[in-house]
Amino acid sequence: MRLVRFCCLLLSLLLLVACQNNEIKRPAYFGQTQLRAVLTQQDGQWIATDCTNGSNERFQLVDDINFAMDASDLLTKTKGNLFIDAIGTINNKPTASSDGSFTVKQLNRLTVDANRGCKEDDYNRVVVRTIGKNPLWVTSIAPKGLVLERVNQNPLVLPYVDERLPDGQMNFATEANGQTIQLWVAPERCLDEETGDVYSMRAILTINFQTFQGCGYLGKVAGIVNH
Repeated sequence: MRLVRFCCLLLSLLLLVACQNNEIKRPAYFGQTQLRAVLTQQDGQWIATDCTNGSNERFQLVDDINFAMDASDLLTKTKGNLFIDAIGTINNKPTASSDGSFTVKQLNRLTVDANRGCKEDDYNRVVVRTIGKNPLWVTSIAPKGLVLERVNQNPLVLPYVDERLPDGQMNFATEANGQTIQLWVAPERCLDEETGDVYSMRAILTINFQTFQGCGYLGKVAGIVNH
């Protein structure tokens, strides 16, 4: 009988530890939504109109992270609309001017080119995209490979190995076609000085030991609902 009680107690402890581990491993964005939308200002309110799923739903944004300062600065640099890619929570209770509210918990990117952001059809397949200037370069990390695009050069599509650290840093490395390439990205606010665009990640690209600086953002974020 004592052995049975001991086994039951041990099983209960193991189940408790398993539940705790599952809680720890739960995605950071659990229960949140990724919204990609055209951003406008109306009567002092920031309105995001979903432009990626054909619904054209309008959400009044609740600013939990003080993105409004960056948005106001960007509005002075463009005659069109802004593009916002944000992670947060939706309240579907409609108001007179919107279909609900969206509380912004994290800004993935905020740019002056709404048209390009809305028509980025491959974002569902992209893990991370980074952009650098002088000279212009773009990397797209997808589950099946790393794509490197540079001015006046053919795109490179290469396999890679990746390392992800607990603080959100990621490293992607490849050696192929005579190229040694490493890409480091870290969760840190990154500003494109030329356009004023704001990104959620800072990037360092190394090609054959030559280093380039840039900014980056997440594609479709695993573990959350995409609106």
